[in-house]
Amino acid sequence: GHTHCKGIAPVLGLLRQEWEDVFSQHHQA
Repeated sequence: GHTHCKGIAPVLGLLRQEWEDVFSQHHQA
């Protein structure tokens, strides 16, 4: 089970970064 969590962690990090970029763009617009 730990291996699965370790593999998905980086994916969640990337999604989080993309969401932050989207929100920042909306706030600037």
